[in-house]
Amino acid sequence: MSENPNFVDSYTNLGVLYAEDLKDYDKAIEKFEETIILDPSNHKAYSNLILAKLKIVKSENVDWWQTSAIKKVTMCILIFLLLSLILMALYSIILSTFYNESQSIIETNTITESLSNITTTTTRNSITIFSQIMILIGTVVLLLCSPYITKLKLTSSGVEFEMENPREDVEDYDGATK
Repeated sequence: MSENPNFVDSYTNLGVLYAEDLKDYDKAIEKFEETIILDPSNHKAYSNLILAKLKIVKSENVDWWQTSAIKKVTMCILIFLLLSLILMALYSIILSTFYNESQSIIETNTITESLSNITTTTTRNSITIFSQIMILIGTVVLLLCSPYITKLKLTSSGVEFEMENPREDVEDYDGATK
């Protein structure tokens, strides 16, 4: 141990300042490592070193996954909206074609009940088919997005992170508990 214990404590306090107040975990890790070099029996420095390493890895992974998941979910929603617009355009073209054909038949022939039934049935069938296609596309897009939505929920609560070098961190932890 160093002759002046306040000198060692100042490195520890500086590390805590970097970690807690400034959120600069890299500099905090440096200060805790310097404390351990000066005083290898300083258990508080080992504990603080482990906490700083956990915080830096956790913050990097959470930020990256959240950004990535948000982008993927947004892309899935945009794809769904784009496909919906395309299908609505096709649907309006098909309906206008059926309407124009039925109008030309009505103009050339006398209006009968069978012609109006054909037009009504065709319109109902096209609406049913269109709604089934929209439900199918929405289901597919939701299935494609669900892993990213789940990952977004997990990482926003800080569940998912892992250590960069587990062996070194276990050694640090062992040093802190001796």
